[in-house]
Amino acid sequence: MTQMLLLLASLGLAAAGLACLALSQAKPWSIVAGRDSAAPRVRPLRRLGWLCLGASAVLTLLRDGVSFGLLLWPLVLFAAAGTIAMVLTYRPLWLASLARAFAAAPDHPARRAL
Repeated sequence: MTQMLLLLASLGLAAAGLACLALSQAKPWSIVAGRDSAAPRVRPLRRLGWLCLGASAVLTLLRDGVSFGLLLWPLVLFAAAGTIAMVLTYRPLWLASLARAFAAAPDHPARRAL
C-alpha cells in the first residue's frame, strides 16, 4: 500500500511540476489564462516546477532504491508529460486555477517599487 501511495505521489508531483514548467512559457500561458490576462510570474512557476520534479525523483528513489528508482523516474515523467500534453490540448481550463495563482498583478505595490 505504501509503495502504491509513493508512486501516485511521485506521479502527481511530476505532473504538477511539468504543468508549472509549461505555464511558465508564453504560448501555454495564453491558452490557459486567456490572451488578455496578465503575464505569468515566470521565476516562481519555474522554481516550483523544478522543485516538484526533484521531489518526484526523491520519492521514486525512496520507493525502489537507486537501481530501479533511476529507471522508474523517467517512466513517471513520461506518463506525466503525456497527461499534461493532453490536458493542455483538450482541457486547458483544468489548469486555470494554477494560472490564476501565478498571474502577476499589474498594480501590485511591490512591482511598482522595482
